[in-house]
Amino acid sequence: PDFFDYKFAGLRAGGMYLMTPRLQVEAGVGAEKRRYDGRDPLFEKARRDTYYDAYLGLNYAINRKLSLRPQYRYAHNDSNATLYSFRRHVVTMNLRYELF
Repeated sequence: PDFFDYKFAGLRAGGMYLMTPRLQVEAGVGAEKRRYDGRDPLFEKARRDTYYDAYLGLNYAINRKLSLRPQYRYAHNDSNATLYSFRRHVVTMNLRYELF
């Protein structure tokens, strides 16, 4: 259906800083504007969203192949259809093993 299709424009930036040979800090931010093509069947209007997100994380090398990666991520969606507006906080912890 048309109301799932959208056009968007946005900007995203991020970076990583090497604190020590074993510890990296990474961060990023982004913003995106979306205009949906069809009319939303629940609200009977054209939907427009503005989405923001940001993250902050660490990458700690336990050894050459194994790393621990905690991360905090924040997301916020502003929509003219209130059902689609939200704020989200996510904290993750990843243990990564490199095969090669």
